[in-house]
Amino acid sequence: MLPLSTDLNSAQFLSSNLFRVHDVRDPYPSLENAGLGHYADRALLMPGTVVIADGIDPGYLQFLARVDIGAPAHGRVIQVPVTGTLLASCPAAMLRDLKHGQLFEFFLPTASVRHLVDSLNHQYQNVVWGPSPKLAAQVNHKGWLRRHFEGWGQISFPAHSTHDFQQRIAIAQSGEAYTKRYQSAAVKAANLATGEGIEIVNQKNWPVVLSQLLSRLTDSGYTDEIIVERAYMPHSSFSVQLEITEGGPQFLAITRQIIGNQSTHNGNVISTSATTGLNPSTIDALVQRALIAAGELHRLGYRGYIGFDFIRPDTGEHRSQLFVLEANGRVTGAMYPLAVLAQVLRHHGAPLVIMSDNLPCATDLTWPRIHDLYRAAGILFDGYTGILPVGPRLLGTGKAITYAIGITEADVEHLMAQARSILSGVLLSPSH
Repeated sequence: MLPLSTDLNSAQFLSSNLFRVHDVRDPYPSLENAGLGHYADRALLMPGTVVIADGIDPGYLQFLARVDIGAPAHGRVIQVPVTGTLLASCPAAMLRDLKHGQLFEFFLPTASVRHLVDSLNHQYQNVVWGPSPKLAAQVNHKGWLRRHFEGWGQISFPAHSTHDFQQRIAIAQSGEAYTKRYQSAAVKAANLATGEGIEIVNQKNWPVVLSQLLSRLTDSGYTDEIIVERAYMPHSSFSVQLEITEGGPQFLAITRQIIGNQSTHNGNVISTSATTGLNPSTIDALVQRALIAAGELHRLGYRGYIGFDFIRPDTGEHRSQLFVLEANGRVTGAMYPLAVLAQVLRHHGAPLVIMSDNLPCATDLTWPRIHDLYRAAGILFDGYTGILPVGPRLLGTGKAITYAIGITEADVEHLMAQARSILSGVLLSPSH
């Protein structure tokens, strides 16, 4: 079995019949504090109608159209003035521009999404591609996922304990016990986005680090569950992307995840063939387990995208065993590079590899400058291979979302290294 579906073109996520509003600030308001509200611009990489905040550099839209990627080439881009969240700012655009037969696609269905759809006098289940807000909230909750699938045999989780947030003594006791038994443990908020509210602790630092984490969560208003579980170091990290339609779950792709400090997700490697650490037996096992879990969610009424994150310990008695860490019932970060890969494959075919990563950059870097730097280096994406800059409005936060597309894994690693070197050179130049 290959790590990429051979039937991607029939998948819903590539449909031009979707009206996409990928507002990350609605479900994750903390991202706005970090200046990351423009994550919604990633939807431009997908076909269909895409709603974004106004003010994006028109040259970037022209570039995407020229390389035949996303809404600028295969749909429409609607820019709206934004006050507060993108979601709250676009009802007028929705009423005016939703075409007959189109379906709304939201980054993550929430109560705000349901309220918006109701205000437009639409029946939610008839016009929204995605799960109900209630079911999405359950699936995204790490505690719910563990309770629901515990004991399913092939769906395994690391050894763990779950506590109410107020059970500080019990949380501390678990932290001490897990680090004593396993050397390291992951302490995580059960109901926050990937990488938020998680710390890896060991026998020496657990009292201080745990106390700091709980203090941060308290200050942020978090009151939900805390999970303490065995941390496997080192490990390999994978994510299985699927979509669940009326007919059942459909496998899309396996990604090898790029994980940064404190288990934050930085990017993915997606390939038309096996890649480093992803051999045929691992591919089969990952897909089988994900389909079992997705089949159960289908039975519960879940419809929409889903990503299951797995780890595989690299050493120890559980070496090569697969453990589920979480499910992401939303448009995942892997869906955007997957959409780019699928569009390139339509014209050029396999083999092909895409790598996505978040690279540090100077905060005054602009789209014209980064375009010219990559073009001068001969690595700017040309519709087949090269470096594709993503979400140029995020450059002002010091974050350059970067996709490298090439024929082999070595190609994309070399391209990403070149991009990193160019961005570092700008960051360290005398003008900065």
